[in-house]
Amino acid sequence: MMTTKASVEMIKCVTLNWGDADAAAASGCAHNPFLTPWPYLFITTSLGLACGALYLLAVGLRSFEALYMITVFEGFMVISGAVSGNIVLNEKEGHPAHLMVLYFCAVLVILAGLYVLCSGEQQRLVADENNEHNGLATHDGERQRAEQLNSASPAHAQHHQMPEMVVAQHEVEMSTAARPL
Repeated sequence: MMTTKASVEMIKCVTLNWGDADAAAASGCAHNPFLTPWPYLFITTSLGLACGALYLLAVGLRSFEALYMITVFEGFMVISGAVSGNIVLNEKEGHPAHLMVLYFCAVLVILAGLYVLCSGEQQRLVADENNEHNGLATHDGERQRAEQLNSASPAHAQHHQMPEMVVAQHEVEMSTAARPL
C-alpha cells in the first residue's frame, strides 16, 4: 500500500507540474523523481506484494471458506492501509486530535471484528474435528456405536460388529488355530 501510494504521488508530482519549474519547486517536486531508481523500486515492490498477497489468498481459499478468507484478507488490507497511511505517509497531518482518536477507535473496531470472526472459525474447526456441530454431537450413530462397542463385553461386541469385520476376525482365528505348535 505504501509503495503504491508513493508511486502515485511521484506520478502526480511529474504530471501536475509539467513544464512549470516554479510550481514544481513550490510543491516539492523540483527534480523529476523518474530520473532516480525510487519509483521503479516502489512499482516493482508494489507488484511483488500484490502477487504475494494473491498467492496467500489462493492458498487460504483452498483451506477455508471464501466468505471467511476474503473477509479476513480485506480486513487486514484496510488495517495495513490505515496504519501505513498515518505512520509512513503522515496523512494524519492537519487533522485535530479528536478525529485521530476516532480513527484509531475505528481501526480497533475492525481488529475486534476480525478477532471475533477468527475465533468463531477456530471453534468451528475444532467442532468439526470432534464431529460436533453447534456444540451438539452428530446423530449419525457412528460415535455412539463405537462407544457401545468399546464398553461392551467381547462376545457382545462381536455380535454388533460389521459382517466384514467378523469374517476377517474368523479368518485370523482359523489361521492361528491351524498352525502346528
